[in-house]
Amino acid sequence: MSDGWNPVREEFFKRTLSRDFKTIYQRQLDIAERGIYREGRQLKVRFRPDKIVSGRTGHLRDRLAAAEFQITGVDPIMLETDYPLYIRFLDMREKGNLRIYNRQIWGIVYNNTLPDLRVGMSDLLRKEIRSRLEGLFPRTSESRNDSAYRSGYRPH
Repeated sequence: MSDGWNPVREEFFKRTLSRDFKTIYQRQLDIAERGIYREGRQLKVRFRPDKIVSGRTGHLRDRLAAAEFQITGVDPIMLETDYPLYIRFLDMREKGNLRIYNRQIWGIVYNNTLPDLRVGMSDLLRKEIRSRLEGLFPRTSESRNDSAYRSGYRPH
């Protein structure tokens, strides 16, 4: 096995990033439209009606509702999105302290995406190694009675 990327790993990374960035967009839309915040690891819902984005054009809501992003590259894997530039300024205390950009993105990336990639990648590699070994040493009907092939067998 090489350390290079393979299609299984690439698909796993893309699927995980896609899932979590859709969540980010949805949370940002909830904040912009209804002032709903999900906080902490338990994702407690907190309503802050004073923090609803008072939009003039609806451009921010339209962009967040569209949730357009593209995952490109393999090593390094990259995610490209087209946010309105001013969304970052909405986090500033003088502009409303909405916690709509940094808190949502980095909270989900550090608490959900990275752990899922670490743990999921380990499970994925374990399954991949097992399938390759089983491909190298196929089971025959007579070898299934061998203790090494019994479920739950662990050599000492």
